[in-house]
Amino acid sequence: MDVVIPVFQFEIRYSRILNFSQIGRTIIAPYGKLTENINVDKQNTVEETYFLNFEEEGYLMMFSWDRAVFKGQGSLDTYLQRNSPLSTLFFDIFKYITQLKEFGKITRSLFYGVSVAQYSQKKNALETYAKNILTFDPAELDNNFDDIAVIIESNTESGSKSITFGPYFGPDDIFKRLVKPININALGDISFEGLILEYKRVKIESHVNFDTFIQHCTEFQQTFKSIWKKQ
Repeated sequence: MDVVIPVFQFEIRYSRILNFSQIGRTIIAPYGKLTENINVDKQNTVEETYFLNFEEEGYLMMFSWDRAVFKGQGSLDTYLQRNSPLSTLFFDIFKYITQLKEFGKITRSLFYGVSVAQYSQKKNALETYAKNILTFDPAELDNNFDDIAVIIESNTESGSKSITFGPYFGPDDIFKRLVKPININALGDISFEGLILEYKRVKIESHVNFDTFIQHCTEFQQTFKSIWKKQ
């Protein structure tokens, strides 16, 4: 099984820094020479947001008054290394934000990811999924059905989880998702039929570091493996 990660997003949420637009540039400016470009959204407002773009490398970072976001694609192994841009550059900038006297507290971490994997050439994605996952024939409800999915959600005091999986028919399925790839052309050939997983996990916590990201990725990967075993 070769798994492709068209997109993933890791977020750290924190209490709002009301004067972030006045001090954010001082933090972000030294890193400008490392990125292809920096975009500023909602400039001169309390929600001023900075985007550090590394499109050729397949990732970007976003920092604003209430969150720090890392968005990437491709193999997660690239980002799970201790010298990866997420473990160094992203958390370096976040460290400076936490050192601001205006910084309050971390409130939660969030991980969003999409995984796809190809069925064997002989398998039809829709038929395979329906046969292996469902205990009844969906044609009994609608003879013309052309898609199907399972959604599993949970909410507790410590966070929430949303798991959506179903047959994968090609790139159009990826662009239907909440978060889009940075550069889909860099993903290689993803025009196949198989399985797709859309995963979202929120953890209510006051301490977040690189190990938090590793744990999120481990849970994400294990979820896909568990579903794949049913195929």
